[in-house]
Amino acid sequence: MKWLQQKRKYIFLTFAQFVPLVSEARTVRSIAENVAKFLLGPLLTFLTVLALVLFIAGVIEFTRNADNSDARKRGKQRMLWGVIALFVMLGFISITGIFTQTFFGGNPMLPQLYERS
Repeated sequence: MKWLQQKRKYIFLTFAQFVPLVSEARTVRSIAENVAKFLLGPLLTFLTVLALVLFIAGVIEFTRNADNSDARKRGKQRMLWGVIALFVMLGFISITGIFTQTFFGGNPMLPQLYERS
């Protein structure tokens, strides 16, 4: 309980950042759209890039240390965790797409490089 009282200011500041997302929203749908647009989109992109970097680092470590079995084993582990993380991101994109089409009847939220006008 004492820890919570000490961190109360930081917890408040963290949740205060999301007030504009909810205050401009008029319906549950607009709240969900704002959360998907400003929170899930960048987070999804960041985690996907991180998983890809992990996989590429494993490939580089595996090929660079062809003579060292311990380093190759670490490279295999990184490649495996990178592939698992990429599949998790793909699953998240699929689940959010199904959720968006089922409940909101719109196009699923997918990461895009540019916005169409």
